[in-house]
Amino acid sequence: MECPEYARFNLDLFSKKFDDLDSEEAPKLPSVLTPERRSYVILHASMFSQWLDGLRSEGLADALAGRPTPGLKAAYGRKPPRKWADQKAAESALLDVLSAEKAFKREILSPAEAEKAVGKKRYVDNLAEHVAQGDPAPTLVPAESHKETIVPYAERFADLTAGDVSDLL
Repeated sequence: MECPEYARFNLDLFSKKFDDLDSEEAPKLPSVLTPERRSYVILHASMFSQWLDGLRSEGLADALAGRPTPGLKAAYGRKPPRKWADQKAAESALLDVLSAEKAFKREILSPAEAEKAVGKKRYVDNLAEHVAQGDPAPTLVPAESHKETIVPYAERFADLTAGDVSDLL
């Protein structure tokens, strides 16, 4: 984050002045953005996230090196998940206290693992019919995207009459 122009560019994109960050009261972001501003921020969210991640990394490095990080400090986060330090020794110790049926679990391959194991053709011919896959979640993409546009909810029901609605009830 040694490029002042990059920092200025990102701060300007937020369309707010941060000159008073040194004061006690931080600026309040607008509670309502125009649709154009909201879209602009969403379109640049990835860049903002990368920039903020870089600032966070720099801040942590500064805190760990004893350099100033006003209002922040370095601390330990959550511990990572537990894992066996020595798998073989753990298996042996576990078998001393549990039966093999209880010590080990057996799981079916995931659809992706099965496809990789048997090959695409055999997967499609023999296994694909047994796979359930949910619908993709709605997301925002640039207007020029090749992805199919979702019909807005209001347009889906625009042709309904009062009689149609009463039939649904």
